[in-house]
Amino acid sequence: MKNTHVYVTSFPWHSGKLLIVYNPSLEVVKKEIHYEKGGCDDKKAKFLGYSLIFHTTEMDDQTVVKKYFDKDVVEKSFKQLKRHTWSKADKILVKKSC
Repeated sequence: MKNTHVYVTSFPWHSGKLLIVYNPSLEVVKKEIHYEKGGCDDKKAKFLGYSLIFHTTEMDDQTVVKKYFDKDVVEKSFKQLKRHTWSKADKILVKKSC
């Protein structure tokens, strides 16, 4: 997220703070995927690129957003690693059973 510009609005909500984060770069990517998959619902498409973050910490908005996106990158990396590992394991099992 080093060179990514996001826009944040926050307000008190229940017992914490709700952040609305708009990421124009993410919007472009998600809309391309949405329409490539045949998505024609513009009501859903207009919210692509937005994230909602709720927290009850004393951290400022910038810190919360950075921590959120840093965590997201790590989670996606593990997900890809697991997917790659399981696909390799499936191929090995298939080869052994033939």
